[in-house]
Amino acid sequence: QGCMCIYTGRPINITDLFDGSNMVDIEHTLPRSQTFDDSMENQTLSYAYINREVKQNLLPSQLDNYDDILQRIKPWQEKVKRLENVCNYWSKRVKSAPDKNKKDEAIRQRHYWRMELDYWRGKVNRFTMKEIPSNYRNNQLVDTSIISKYIYHFLKSVFGKVSVQKGSTTATFRKLFGLQATDEIKDRSTH
Repeated sequence: QGCMCIYTGRPINITDLFDGSNMVDIEHTLPRSQTFDDSMENQTLSYAYINREVKQNLLPSQLDNYDDILQRIKPWQEKVKRLENVCNYWSKRVKSAPDKNKKDEAIRQRHYWRMELDYWRGKVNRFTMKEIPSNYRNNQLVDTSIISKYIYHFLKSVFGKVSVQKGSTTATFRKLFGLQATDEIKDRSTH
């Protein structure tokens, strides 16, 4: 954040973070009460007063000083563009690698930079969102993780041997067994 509160533009000193006065909050850019999104992309340092008294459960785009906020996240938007170029560069290096070692290194670099790009793209997206899409809930992964943990032990007590599979494998089986059309996108509203 460049040592500043994105909402006010005021500097946040390191002492403000750890002095015990609760001057600074880790706030949720998209209100957690509406999205259940507790990801790093959705967490921002802000002055507690702004978070608790001004922003509350609003999106950044609903604040009176939104134009100022957009100016403060311009460096993030520029970073996203640079990271897109870096990812493209490493994707080309993967295809043109002369040997396995160089290809493996290019693949590692591509994954690393894509992870960085996804983070910053998500951060910018949360600050530029005008409304929360009706199907946007980040709690699905958290809920799935909790459910999986408990159902695994239950199924193991019934069947003895249970194998955990990736979501992509489950998606393939849904389509193979006709539970979902092959060209259909999964709709999370019909759990």
